Amino acid sequence: MTDNVLQTLQRLVQDVIAPDVRELKVRLTSFEKLVDERFASMSKEMDTRFSSMSENMDTRFASMSKEMDTRFSSMSKSMDTRFAAMEDRLDAQARQNAAQFEAIHAQFQVVLSAISESRAQADLAGMREIAQLRERVAVIESRLPAKAS
Repeated sequence: MTDNVLQTLQRLVQDVIAPDVRELKVRLTSFEKLVDERFASMSKEMDTRFSSMSENMDTRFASMSKEMDTRFSSMSKSMDTRFAAMEDRLDAQARQNAAQFEAIHAQFQVVLSAISESRAQADLAGMREIAQLRERVAVIESRLPAKAS
């Protein structure tokens, strides 16, 4: 009887369970294929999106880089112009200061010359007075009786 039960169980497994297992195996295989296909599709889609985003970012970066280069170039030209103008103003101020210095120096030389002339005239007037006093002393001495030495 145990043989009979075992044979019945074996037939039951072969007739009922085995076809269900085979069907599940087929379904599982088709499901795995479907998952693999979807994963491959999503992977391709992600690669496409990433490539698109990468290209977009590269385009934006290149555009921003060109814009920054243009702005920096413009600012550089503006700064060069401003520095050149400032340098011109400083040069003009230096020339004006040099001219003022020369004028003041010339005036100072005139004042020094006038002082020297005034001093020379004062020395000459002093010498004349001394000469006159010497003449008077000589006249007075000549009028005095000669002393015996």
